[in-house]
Amino acid sequence: MAGATAGAWQRGVPVNDPDWAYDPATDGDGSGQCWLTENTLGNTDVDGGSVSLVSAPFSLLPAPSRLSYLYFLKLTTVSPGDGLFVEISSNGGAGPWTLVRSYVADGGLSWHADQIESSELTTLGVTLTANMAARFTAADINPGAIVEAGLDGFAIRRLDCDAPCSGADGDLNNDGTVNARDITAFTAAAIGTPTAGEICHGDFNVDLTLDSADVPGLVAVLLVP
Repeated sequence: MAGATAGAWQRGVPVNDPDWAYDPATDGDGSGQCWLTENTLGNTDVDGGSVSLVSAPFSLLPAPSRLSYLYFLKLTTVSPGDGLFVEISSNGGAGPWTLVRSYVADGGLSWHADQIESSELTTLGVTLTANMAARFTAADINPGAIVEAGLDGFAIRRLDCDAPCSGADGDLNNDGTVNARDITAFTAAAIGTPTAGEICHGDFNVDLTLDSADVPGLVAVLLVP
């Protein structure tokens, strides 16, 4: 805790105090438990400073990879410095830390999903390693307000491509050639649930998804003589 007099992070089943209308009623992912800024009856929000929750070390290698999570943030007053802030370190909990997300608006009483792509971290100058860490800091800086935060569903995912894919090449149907049949395969995969192999062959912008942002790359390889 950095100056805060209350609101330290705790993990458990949300108590859902009927007399305190600022906490989530349930966890975010249905597992039953989550991290909350103090999970007890009564006034439990962060006061007079900040509280940080640091993850265990994790790997973002090999890229592309993705960090995803659910967050909860209830703010009664939006003031400078208040909110929930997400930082990433390439050196475990030792830092240094790079700020990647700033949630500074009231999120109501709902959980919200977000994800951070390895390509985004690289753009920010963060080196991808096998010893990464994430830090979630909830802050209530004077003047005081009610700041309640939560974290759930923290997960790391890496693209596991079907052999023999070694990168986006447009061969969505994996028949060894790139032609009009791959356009059909791309369209079907993009509007449905693509396999790892389809993502590997068609994810030209390396964000672990197939969507309109990958179309220019597919067109480019189709036009190669």
